[in-house]
Order: sequence, then C-alpha cells, then structure tokens
Amino acid sequence: MSTRSLSPSLKSLLHPGSYTPFIITALALAVSLGSFLLGSGLTSLSNASLLAFGVALTPVTVKWWLERRYWGTGATALSILLVLQGLHTLEHIAQVVQYYLLGWPAGRSLGLVTAANAEWLHFAWNAGVLAGVIFLFAKGLRNKWMVALLGWALLHTLEHSYLLLRYFQVLAELRTLGLAPVPALQSLPGVLGKDGLLSLSSWCGNLSGLTTAPRVLVHFWWNAGEIALLGLAARQGVPKLLGRTPLKQNLLKQNLLKQNASRQNSPNQKETL
Repeated sequence: MSTRSLSPSLKSLLHPGSYTPFIITALALAVSLGSFLLGSGLTSLSNASLLAFGVALTPVTVKWWLERRYWGTGATALSILLVLQGLHTLEHIAQVVQYYLLGWPAGRSLGLVTAANAEWLHFAWNAGVLAGVIFLFAKGLRNKWMVALLGWALLHTLEHSYLLLRYFQVLAELRTLGLAPVPALQSLPGVLGKDGLLSLSSWCGNLSGLTTAPRVLVHFWWNAGEIALLGLAARQGVPKLLGRTPLKQNLLKQNLLKQNASRQNSPNQKETL
C-alpha cells in the first residue's frame, strides 16, 4: 500500500490503489459480457445485470478481504456499505429513468435487476442496511449525520416492514378466494406515496409528493437520502474511525521513524557546516 493511501480519510479508504488495473479490467469485462448476452438474446436484462455486477465486484471483494486487517472491521464495513448502497441507489435511478424518461408503466419500471423486485428481498436489504448502520455507530462512527442516518434507515425499514406485511395479507386474501398471486403484489403502495397509508388517512390530507408520488419515486428518495447521509457521515467521521485501527499504529510508526531519521541526520548536517 502506497504512502498516499495512509492518510486517514474517506478518499484513501475508497481509493482502489494497486487494485486499479484489476477493477478497470473487471468493469470492462462486465460491460462487454452484459452487452453480449443482451445483444445475442441469450438471457434477460435481470440475469445479464446480475452477472455483470458479480464480475465487476470480484476484485473489489478481494480488496476488502485482503485489506480488512489493515483498515479494521469498522472501516471495511463502511467501505462495503458505501459501495453496495451506492449500487442499490443506481438501481433506483434506473427505475426513475424507465418510468419518467422512457415512459414505461410502473409495473415494468423495475430497474436493471428485475429478479430482485420481491418484497421480502426489499425488506431483507433494508434491514441489512439498518444493521450495518447500527454496527458502524457501535464501532465509533458517530456524528450528527450518523444520527440522522439511523433515523432515516429505521423509518425506511419500517416502510418495508409495512409493505411486507401488506404483501402477505393480500396474498392470503387471494389464496382464500382461490386466486393465484399476480405480479402487482410486488408493487403495493406503502406508508408514503400515492394510495399509501397516509394518503388514505383523513387526518393527513393531500400532501404534495408525500401522499401523491408514485412508489418508484418514493423509494428513489428513500435510497437517495440514505446514501447522501451515509456519505456525509463517513466524510466527517472516517478520520476518527480510522484512528482506532491498525492504520493509526502504522502512521504512528512511520512518524516515529521519520523523527528518528531526522534526529540522526541533524548531527551530520552540523558537522558538514
């Protein structure tokens, strides 16, 4: 690891360093493979996207594994959460593009990985993000942005808890009527947005966006807020978080070696004068 990467900052944590050629190669291979599979009609957009993501993340995963003892568990977990939640947010950006720019119906605007559009997966992902945020808080990543992120992630997980509950309720009703599940079950309204719980409440009224936005936009803002707060919390708190890791010990050793070297050079400089 280069001396440049020893600076305890968010940039140094996320910098690919010596893994840059491997990551660039994996990205190029992922794009080429995904394009080939889609162009040849060998698989669906969902499967091609999953395969491309897997190829692209392989060298990054190796980097996390090999450097975990250097950065420490907390900083490595932060790096993983930033990357994965960033990719998840890109998936929601793709859904917004499909819905608003391409004019696709809501039931078709499912992003790149349509196979992941299941209520139990949405709930599991957000519960995992919330657990990751709590873990980072326990590891020492604590500031005003982190407190805001804890609240945001908790509310987001509660939204998906309600959606999962509604999914099972409607599924049970369909089975009682002897009907098979329909794809629309995966796109039920939640607490916020059009036809959501708040919009049906007489005390809430008609709040622009909060009770009128389609589900695709509601969940875009949930995830955009999450990655924004995570980035702000990390930017402010990484130096303190890294101060508790082997990185800090490495920096102290390097500073001590520099001080000893300068002291040894001082007498030689006086003799030369």
